[in-house]
Amino acid sequence: MTAKLTHKLNNDVWAILPDYHGAIARQLQEHDYDGNGYELPRPEEESGIAIIHIHGAVGKLLTDFERMFGMTDYDDIAEQVADADANPNINSILLHIDSPGGTITGLPELAAKLRNVSKPLVAYTEGTAASAAYWIASQADSVLLSESAEVGSVGVYVALLDQTEYLRNMGLKVNAVSAGDNKLDYADFKPLSEGRASDCRRMLTSGTQDLSRKSTTNATCQRQV
Repeated sequence: MTAKLTHKLNNDVWAILPDYHGAIARQLQEHDYDGNGYELPRPEEESGIAIIHIHGAVGKLLTDFERMFGMTDYDDIAEQVADADANPNINSILLHIDSPGGTITGLPELAAKLRNVSKPLVAYTEGTAASAAYWIASQADSVLLSESAEVGSVGVYVALLDQTEYLRNMGLKVNAVSAGDNKLDYADFKPLSEGRASDCRRMLTSGTQDLSRKSTTNATCQRQV
């Protein structure tokens, strides 16, 4: 489970505040997993309004270990929204968001499901709705912000680990045997070539443009003073 989160941090494309990404990485290095999972905050119901909590970093197919870091799974959000949408006692749905963003994987699919909700959908943040979380909020019919809330930070990036110097200092050398011209392009035991770095930048530029376009919403956005 540690390996899965480490791989995500070092290889996946993220739409998240960079300082939060770094905080997860540092916490991962210092943490000794004891096997106790994180309990997802359950939806609340108040006066016919379903309140669904989207807190911490967000991602797809999270393990219990990842949940222990306070992360929220896209699939859980989709399931809770679908349950509320089908519940005859619920008149509207409120997404209570406090998230710096998360991974791109699974995000467009969640956004599509939110756009298809039949009941009034409102997003509210009194903390942070950044990057991927901003994309989620933008799918609602209206977005409410507290006066000091932080929103935006539209963009994506990937943090590719380069272990060449570490391996050299340890007196280690990797002899990799591969089939396929591009199989080892992003391997962490060798420096990233300028050609592959350019390819990566083009991919990220396209991803940022896509995120910016799909985060543009017709929802009514109101900051609460």
